[in-house]
Amino acid sequence: MKKIVILLVLNFCVITIYSQQQKILDSLELRLSNSITAEDSAWAHMRIAWNSLRLNPDESIRRANIGAEMYDKVGDSLGLMRCEYYIGLAYRLKSEYGKSLPRLENAYNYFVSVGDTRASSGPLFNMAVVHSLLGDYEKSMEMYHRELKINEENKSTRGIANSYNSIGIIHKKLEQYDLAVSFYTKALAMLDSLNTDNDKYEKANLHSNLGSLYLERDMLDSSMANVLIAMNFHKQIDHEMGVADSYYILGIIFQKRGDQENAIAYFEKAIELYKKQDHKKEQINTKLEWSKSLLANKEYNKALKIANEGLISAEELGIMQVVKDLNNLLAEIYRMKNDYKMADLHQSRFSILSDSLLGEKALEQINHLQIRYDTKKKQDEIYSLEVENKLQAEINNKQRMLLWGGIGLLLLLIAFSIAITKQISTKKKLAEQALEMKKIEIESLQKQGQLDVLNAMLDGEENERLRISQELHDGLGSMLGTLKLRMSNRGADQSNDEELDLINKTHEEVRRIAHDLMPASLIRFGLKDSLEDLCSNIKSADGPKCHLSVIGFEERIDQNVELNLYRICQEAVSNAIKYANSTEIILQLHKNEDQIILEIEDDGIGFDMTQDHQGIGLKNMRLRVEQLGGQISLQSKEGEGTQLWVELKLS
Repeated sequence: MKKIVILLVLNFCVITIYSQQQKILDSLELRLSNSITAEDSAWAHMRIAWNSLRLNPDESIRRANIGAEMYDKVGDSLGLMRCEYYIGLAYRLKSEYGKSLPRLENAYNYFVSVGDTRASSGPLFNMAVVHSLLGDYEKSMEMYHRELKINEENKSTRGIANSYNSIGIIHKKLEQYDLAVSFYTKALAMLDSLNTDNDKYEKANLHSNLGSLYLERDMLDSSMANVLIAMNFHKQIDHEMGVADSYYILGIIFQKRGDQENAIAYFEKAIELYKKQDHKKEQINTKLEWSKSLLANKEYNKALKIANEGLISAEELGIMQVVKDLNNLLAEIYRMKNDYKMADLHQSRFSILSDSLLGEKALEQINHLQIRYDTKKKQDEIYSLEVENKLQAEINNKQRMLLWGGIGLLLLLIAFSIAITKQISTKKKLAEQALEMKKIEIESLQKQGQLDVLNAMLDGEENERLRISQELHDGLGSMLGTLKLRMSNRGADQSNDEELDLINKTHEEVRRIAHDLMPASLIRFGLKDSLEDLCSNIKSADGPKCHLSVIGFEERIDQNVELNLYRICQEAVSNAIKYANSTEIILQLHKNEDQIILEIEDDGIGFDMTQDHQGIGLKNMRLRVEQLGGQISLQSKEGEGTQLWVELKLS
């Protein structure tokens, strides 16, 4: 029963995550359908491409291509290259490396040319991954070191640790085990200062990498120590797939030690978790090793059963390398059972598959070498073209010098005749430029003055809210509390229930007004808790359903940004309840490294965007976004609800 409950909870979590991802995609599709400008449509296609990368790489490529065409038409090179990066990443996920590399290189070269080193880190990392998968470890290592330098310049602890881990993996593939251990250890030291679930996941992976490395070197005690640490981290974050992998490696360790009883026990545990996660490939690999331990333990019938189950599954999935190994194992099991006919049959299949897979492997290596050759050829062609252009430029310069030398005297006479006219024209242009610069300076000062007034107005408004809130709570609230206490202490013959009830209601109203003016949870606990209180108050007041999604706010941000975002949410929710007659409100607030996205949707009556509905509430929201240097967009149709979108850049 306990296992069933755990499985149901895991399924619910997966469904919830998928549902949240689908809501984001649905929200982007809605914004796309309501887009007015080409830039807005291009942005929506680009975001859909990003959110579709893991779910559907083909759809991600299609959307990114549409976004790239739109950005190209409006002349937005930055948006175009972001789409190019997503296309390259999607092809990498599809293992189409020949198509992936050129896209990633285009994006990387552009970001470097405009001096955006932070943005260049993503394409550079994925280029290194592709070269590693193609077996070009030298090129991959060089790119990982470049990425490490970028992360060090940006002082990104998590990024530096990730670079160390990647470099360690390449050293392991090159069988440079001491260097691999050194970089894994550096990565763990960097992550020790961080303690989120994501960091625990990275720590678990690093210890798993160390465990696998020591296992390859037959350092079984060191391997087991690291695998047990990894398993503990995986259990802390409820990552059952990681726990299953740890069980599998522990089974291999005990198998190498000759302790087949413990090996079999761990393989059985791994199989149980892999089945719950429906990871068929991992089940097949585990059954192969499980059968080996059963054979070594002379449990021939059970070994035969498990190996045959693995063979059927491997053939269904087309994992021919494992099919080959299982046929070899079955031949050995049948020989131990003295069934030489079946042993010869499986041995024959093993030989046929060995020859076939050898040819396929050679072909795959040829394809990888071809991609590497094409990439190197392209780079050589670019270099040759640059050299040729340089030589041609030098020749052209010499020819121009001779030409100008021949007609120099003639030009001198012409220049003298127009010198006075040119001087007058130059003075006129300088005067016009000076006048234009003066106008720009005046406009800049006016705009800065307006912004200063706006900041002062909003700061004054918030300070006044805080003052009134404190006075209501500390002054009138305290007096009402004292009056309530005195009336409660009066004798039964002196009590007045109606007066006491009125005081209670007055006291609660004062508390509500004070909280609306300046919620204490915002000051003490931050934006996430304040928005949860806001949604909770709506539900408790029999208001519309309020769905809240807050991602990326594990740490506090600037108090002024928190306060303005809360006021925007408060105003939008109030409008949805008072004027839109909404039954459901969706509030999504997401933060990544360089931006904050706020989206608020309701299913209310909506309004006609062609009419002037610039009420004071919407004006205040626009003023707050302008103060924060962000962008705000409002989309609505009669009978189709309203969508508010705000984007803030973080510096």
